[in-house]
Amino acid sequence: MATWYLVRVELLNNATWSDYTDLHARMKAARYGTSVAATDGRRYSLPPAEYFGEFGSDLNSVRALAQKAVSGGLRAGLAFRLFVARVDAWAGHNLAAA
Repeated sequence: MATWYLVRVELLNNATWSDYTDLHARMKAARYGTSVAATDGRRYSLPPAEYFGEFGSDLNSVRALAQKAVSGGLRAGLAFRLFVARVDAWAGHNLAAA
């Protein structure tokens, strides 16, 4: 059974908007999305640099996949912070429709 995961990435050392655009493409290729579905079927955009994915893997495997996606195309001189959490339910406020 697949499990939901939330990933937060922060690029360090003077990251630019272009760096985040590249990050979004790499995360999308690794099956992490930038929106989440509500119980009524509507989709909502996550805050910037947060990603949502559904995987049949354990937490450490999902973290390793995200770490590989982030570091795989990182511009020289940049570093990053990564946070991954397993999610069984969610609630939001003032999220934009996706």
